[in-house]
Amino acid sequence: MLENGSLRNCCDPGGRGRLGLAEREAAAAGAPRPAWVVPVLSSVLIFTTVVDILGNLLVILSVFKNRKLRNSGNAFVVSLALADLVVALYPYPLVLLAIFHNGWTLGETHCKASGFVMGLSVIGS
Repeated sequence: MLENGSLRNCCDPGGRGRLGLAEREAAAAGAPRPAWVVPVLSSVLIFTTVVDILGNLLVILSVFKNRKLRNSGNAFVVSLALADLVVALYPYPLVLLAIFHNGWTLGETHCKASGFVMGLSVIGS
């Protein structure tokens, strides 16, 4: 798995499990981030999450409240909105935590589960 400067993956490049604390700290110490990176990334992700949640809830509520909108085409739109809502409620907050902690701290299970949820949402879309 590849690593980038802001979000380190939960598994090492060989896929043999989670990086230990010493390895994460050594990697973080080798390439310090500029001070503006965390506020900018977190602001963009928070804004995206809030707009995502509000927009998708409005789509779902409008289809359920208005009988004229209940058709097969809008059922597909509601299913897309639900898939997008799941991503906004589970993986996005975990990524935000990883930004704040300068790496993944939640363990391999959450790493794999959030990746699975994001992948499933993309396939469903």
